[in-house]
Amino acid sequence: MKKILTSLVSATMLLSMSTTLTHAQNISLGANVSADTTSPSGYTVTFNYDTSDDTKWTDQSKIKVTGSFDYYREGTTSPVYTPEQYENGMNPANTGNYSKEMADEDGDRIYSTSFPITSGAFQYSYVLDYDGDFNTKDDQITIADPHNLARFNSAQSTYETSCLNTSVVYGKYDAVKQSQSHDYSFVLPATQNQGSVDYVNYTGSLTNKDLTDVEVFDKTTKTHQNLGIYLPGGYDAQRQEPYKVIYLSHGGGGNEVDWFSYGHVDNIMDNLINNGQTEPTIVVTVSNMDYRLNEIGTIWNFDLIRENVTDYVIPYVESHYNVSKDAQDRAFAGLSMGSLTTSQMWLKNCDSFGYFGAFSGAYLFTDMYRTNTSEDLQQLTTKTFDQLNQSKLLVAGGYTDIALGTMGEFGNGRSTGSLDYLLKKYNFTNYKSEVVDGAHDWFTWSQLFKEFASEVVWTNEKKVVEDDKKDNVIESSKTEEKVSAVKTGDQSLLELMAMLSVLSTGAFVEIKKYKNI
Repeated sequence: MKKILTSLVSATMLLSMSTTLTHAQNISLGANVSADTTSPSGYTVTFNYDTSDDTKWTDQSKIKVTGSFDYYREGTTSPVYTPEQYENGMNPANTGNYSKEMADEDGDRIYSTSFPITSGAFQYSYVLDYDGDFNTKDDQITIADPHNLARFNSAQSTYETSCLNTSVVYGKYDAVKQSQSHDYSFVLPATQNQGSVDYVNYTGSLTNKDLTDVEVFDKTTKTHQNLGIYLPGGYDAQRQEPYKVIYLSHGGGGNEVDWFSYGHVDNIMDNLINNGQTEPTIVVTVSNMDYRLNEIGTIWNFDLIRENVTDYVIPYVESHYNVSKDAQDRAFAGLSMGSLTTSQMWLKNCDSFGYFGAFSGAYLFTDMYRTNTSEDLQQLTTKTFDQLNQSKLLVAGGYTDIALGTMGEFGNGRSTGSLDYLLKKYNFTNYKSEVVDGAHDWFTWSQLFKEFASEVVWTNEKKVVEDDKKDNVIESSKTEEKVSAVKTGDQSLLELMAMLSVLSTGAFVEIKKYKNI
């Protein structure tokens, strides 16, 4: 097992993100969060970047910070507000559109800027434009903060992700000025009993194989495949009771690092465990972009992913860590394309996991290329109703989530609402549907993982289904509810879907607004 986290990476575990004092002044380079009575949020973040060693830098050159610093009001998609316009009750949104130019006020080539910040984890990058024109990209680069590098898997990752040029800064919560906004303090590093994160290489279904005839986009021979491993604080390889495991999938364009670098699941788990809200649990993050069917990864080979998880990933984890081999002690969850993967895993491998979390999307098609949707459960699975109902599901998304659809409507077969519709249609009982304030971003997915890890997993009573006594025919329940027509032909996961009202008549739909958690 190769531990990749370095001292540079561990700097992201600090609330104050600076790591270096300049020789010229006592200025902390990087991102620094401080209490500020004049800030509408109670806190201000200051960015300092030193260009003195950059040989390309001229008097015409410019730099700006850009990132997930926009805000919105509950239940709305627009308008979007800047940090300076923040008011109590607004919440952050990762639109990626906010940017602010930095200035060298003292002529020492140290560029700075400041603005209000609320609680949570915010992604940001620096954009350096050497010719001084941000409208052209002829001589422009986007980089991570060199004094606050995000976590990454060195050169081991078989698929590069945006964490290579993205950093993260943690904002703090003000109980007065942010009292009506979400408290995202649960994503901040724990102050004690921290777990560990390692990245490991394993032999998967694509490793050391000729991929010429394998249905994947990238035919490059893989010498290894990647996993991220979170071990809870005090992990005991000899403990008599083996640990339970949560397996997580990233979304399109991600890899095994995303859930740690952007989702901060290690911090969330540390805080939940320390607060007694969940038991010490191992978290395993997979890398699925090797199984994409097009270049950008909006279509994945779910069948190969399922095989890889059940036949390679789980056996690897069970042979290297002290984990339970009981399916009821395993959970699988994912976001966006990982949520589509989760729905397929539930439909076809429900006997391998006791819990599933589908965050922002589903995949109710009979083929891999989004050709044929189906509302008929028999066309989507070979499992019995009772087998499927053994596993507990959390089906969730954000109010302004482009993958939400309309809860209780089939829609295009790819939305959270599509899966919610199917569960209602067949009268499933072992699931929860939730819509939280948020968009198709990590602010939403961190909320949903917290919910999944603290209130969903490890709550089932263990029971056994005797397959020979169960009818394998799944019949639709009689309902007076009008069923919407099937819509097909939508080819992009990330097209904007109209945000309609959530159906509140379903017995298992819970609309949850996270306040001060």
